[in-house]
Amino acid sequence: MSSLDPRIVESLRSAYNQRTSRGELLSTDRLQSSYAAFRVRFGPDALRSLDGPALLQVMHAHGNRESLVYWLEFKNDDEFPGQMFGSIAGGSAHKFGLFRRRETDQWVQGPVNNEKNISEAEAVAVARRHRDQLMAGVSLLEGLAAAADDAAYLALQSSLGQQAPDICRLAWAHKYWSLLFPEKVDDFHNERYQRHNLIRVLQQPPPQDGLYVCGGRFVRLAGEMDWPMNHLASALNERNGPPIRYWRLGTRLGDGPFIWPAMRDGSYAAMGWDSLGDLSAIAAGDDVREAVRSLLEQEYPGDARTRSRKAGEIRDFIERMQAGDVIVAADGQRVLGVGRVTGTYRYEGTEPPARHTVEPSNGFRPRSGVCRQPRVCGRPSFQSVGM
Repeated sequence: MSSLDPRIVESLRSAYNQRTSRGELLSTDRLQSSYAAFRVRFGPDALRSLDGPALLQVMHAHGNRESLVYWLEFKNDDEFPGQMFGSIAGGSAHKFGLFRRRETDQWVQGPVNNEKNISEAEAVAVARRHRDQLMAGVSLLEGLAAAADDAAYLALQSSLGQQAPDICRLAWAHKYWSLLFPEKVDDFHNERYQRHNLIRVLQQPPPQDGLYVCGGRFVRLAGEMDWPMNHLASALNERNGPPIRYWRLGTRLGDGPFIWPAMRDGSYAAMGWDSLGDLSAIAAGDDVREAVRSLLEQEYPGDARTRSRKAGEIRDFIERMQAGDVIVAADGQRVLGVGRVTGTYRYEGTEPPARHTVEPSNGFRPRSGVCRQPRVCGRPSFQSVGM
């Protein structure tokens, strides 16, 4: 018996047919040939046969079109239509935990806010560790039952945390395992997308966090629809669209003016930091947070923690806030209005009270109540943008 409401089943089949009519679904034969091509190049046998600089180049050389990281993020052609298996695009190369900086050929390890330059020998050691942890995940997935329940996927999450601690939270590792085990791992390489799509078909996600705890739900849904996992993900994307991001935006410029009336009447969202000038070039570049953090050194000398936090908030406003997102304008915990973003960041060089704006916001609708920042499974988490 299906766990899905018949109306949801009907809407999923309609979404499936729309993708099919536009030629946006891979045939079963094409799916299998793509999985096979990936396994030949990067499967367990291929990676275990490599070591030293050769392993490093195959796993983490972004400029090499035959590398694993290139195939996972960028390759999208007849041999391997990688974008059809879930995107991991966006952000910087730091998301792989290791990369070689193009400008200097320097190997870099760690997240953007805690990176360090390392030698090639040290980079090889990281690549070995990543390879060994990928292989540990392969062994765990080989032992996972075909119709595993939530408890088994929760156990998988725990085991991956122990045996693959450096990579089990990273999208590229999830995509790697999904390409080797498409019958066991879903095509959504982001927890927010996983939970969004389950909720949209009225399935309560498991309460625990982790990229793998929801996997069994998608396996069962694919079975109920009698579709390959890839076709299920495609139909869900067609029907449900992307998750909506919610941003809490303050309405006071520090100890300065209260700018809510101007935002409300002008149908725009704004932040402070006029002294930083136009940030459009920074917003379009790489490592936006680091670039903003450098600009804040005079504002917060000797206070690296505050500088990093404020840089993140400014980065969110100028780069991450996108059309379709929802802004909750608040004064403290009091909600003043809600608006949906329809434009992008721009700098108003002549118009106070705030020059950094996202415009238009499609108008704010007045609201009253209390704005909190929940961390509850199945609900959107508000991300604050400071002033």
